[in-house]
Amino acid sequence: MIGNRIVSEKRLCDEFGNLIPDENEESQKGGFQEEAWSNNHKKIWSKLPRKVTQGKSFHYFPRGRVEIRRQRALIFLNPCLCYEGMLRKIKAEFRLDHNEGIRDILVKADGSRHYQCDCEDE
Repeated sequence: MIGNRIVSEKRLCDEFGNLIPDENEESQKGGFQEEAWSNNHKKIWSKLPRKVTQGKSFHYFPRGRVEIRRQRALIFLNPCLCYEGMLRKIKAEFRLDHNEGIRDILVKADGSRHYQCDCEDE
């Protein structure tokens, strides 16, 4: 989350979390599924333009992750992002409320080191 903007890398998947390749991925050799799941915050951040990252490291801004497993959406996020307005924004951004295959949306305000951010120290 940068300011009031969600910066994300989305991957199309079914309600069980199985990735659905786009046309470019289908035409490439190799396992797109393996590559997609190997992404992490740091790798994704390194692909973004400096205009977006503002020259900050990947752990500067609060972050989270949305995972789909067994017809459940799991939203992991820094506790400073865990409020109703933000959850509505995340659900809309990832179209979680409008997916008939998703039966539950679970939220975990993850205060672990993994989701800590430097901007909280300011």
